[in-house]
Amino acid sequence: MIHNISYRAFVYGTESKEKVLEAISTLFPNSSPQCEATEGYYKNQVLILHDKIDKKKSIKEFVELLSSMDDPAKKRIINQLEDKMDDYGNLFLRFDKQRAYQGDLKVVEHGDSIHTKIKIAAYPAKKRWHWKLEGNYSTKKNYRENFYDLNISGNKGIVQEAERLGFAGVSLTYNFDDYNSEISKEYDELKHESNILMRNCLEINCKNPEELKKKVRKSRKIADIVLVRGGDNRINRAACEDRNVDILSQPYRNRRDSGMNHVLARKAAENDVAVEINLSSFLKTNLRYRHRIVSQFRHIMALKRKYGFSVIITSGARSSYDQRNPLDIFALSNCFGMTENESFEALSIIPQHIIDRNDNRDNFVLDGVRTVVEL
Repeated sequence: MIHNISYRAFVYGTESKEKVLEAISTLFPNSSPQCEATEGYYKNQVLILHDKIDKKKSIKEFVELLSSMDDPAKKRIINQLEDKMDDYGNLFLRFDKQRAYQGDLKVVEHGDSIHTKIKIAAYPAKKRWHWKLEGNYSTKKNYRENFYDLNISGNKGIVQEAERLGFAGVSLTYNFDDYNSEISKEYDELKHESNILMRNCLEINCKNPEELKKKVRKSRKIADIVLVRGGDNRINRAACEDRNVDILSQPYRNRRDSGMNHVLARKAAENDVAVEINLSSFLKTNLRYRHRIVSQFRHIMALKRKYGFSVIITSGARSSYDQRNPLDIFALSNCFGMTENESFEALSIIPQHIIDRNDNRDNFVLDGVRTVVEL
């Protein structure tokens, strides 16, 4: 039994509101959505269309529409029910906007879609994950929809462990110099078998800024995410100045200071380069020196609050024994002086932004302007 269905869809500056409304009508033909105006990441106007369906007739029509999907699509939904449903009976599905405009239904994972929340009365409500976050993030019930680890290395086992711990997605990291067609094929097989979102990441280790630029340019063509191994002052700065770099990894590596200063903080903010707090660098450091790592993390967070660059938390896991669940990471990040909001942002908002930006990178003409396929 379904109590109600809520949905929302975003209309970006390059999209037609009328066509998005027509896409919505494929799912909910009798709905008259409300429209709210908000501001996008690049300060451009974004419209949010949303409504709540609670009439039995409209709910029945939606169920019949789902039933009309082909068998592979229905089987995929059934196989992912545990991941797509929270402990309060809410089933979360995303439908491709363009396919909906064409009168077809396709369940997708990306954010540029029609987001639906289906409240199912018969699903047993269980208390497992429920905590409050201060500020704008309110209550996060469906933790599987939120958290991402963008720096792990390993095989199928480590991906399965990430799924078990409650991550919605991971990024498998490979060394740029070792990456080849065989590794790429292995990654594609893992991605095909995975039940959670997966991306590949190339880690660049270089000796000078010139070498960094060349490797970043090559990596951008073959990798979903580009990560630069930091530590050297020149490399840290070159990475923060390059918009094609997604993540500056461990700028504090082999240093007494954090590797970040006000100049690099400004550059990272300007070029949308995220600075990584890698938990393995703390957990695997000798106990005598852990206070130094904590001090470095605290300094990075102080600069982040002042200059507004992005910070992400990763496990840096190289085996399943290095992985931690989100609540453990929240507790540990508190030792670094991070608030719950900052921890949530570093584990969810920023990783999701990096994934979405790179999924659409080829479509961006310049800041705030991207081409879209005609609906």
